[in-house]
Amino acid sequence: MKKLVILCATCGVGKSTVKDYLKEKSTLGTFVFYDSDDMGLNWHDYKDEPDGARKYNADCLKSANYRAKAKNILFFSCMNPLEYEEMPSIEGITKTYFINLQCSDEQLYKRLKGRPKERMTDSDEFIESQVEYMNWFRANPHHMDCVIDNTNLAVEETATLIENFIKKL
Repeated sequence: MKKLVILCATCGVGKSTVKDYLKEKSTLGTFVFYDSDDMGLNWHDYKDEPDGARKYNADCLKSANYRAKAKNILFFSCMNPLEYEEMPSIEGITKTYFINLQCSDEQLYKRLKGRPKERMTDSDEFIESQVEYMNWFRANPHHMDCVIDNTNLAVEETATLIENFIKKL
């Protein structure tokens, strides 16, 4: 039974930081850790297509599934559970779980402003869009199997909470 765990969150919450930590230090030997950036696809190639976001997410997950072979997948993404439900099923995945990672609006603002300029995440307009999306996650916890607020957590603490959740599956 192959599991897919999607850690979904807005930009700036710490998905990539936690993924990199888990790749190095995780005790989840039956899991591989990927995010959309690892798949070599560019979302700009999909943006003008009808249903482009769904197609991009589906292609990223198909690619991750192919690379994972028989291993379970912890996939880090901005995708939310409703977007996932609209995708075609992924061969071999028998169960999917969602972890939402979030932080306070103030912390998100600080993190996005602190990124390198070339990431283009420091405009107030972009940050407001991410706060709005995070508010969707806050208003819809019933779509998640686990919600973690990492506002005041170190990366190691966040990773431990994720691992503990996954070990119970």
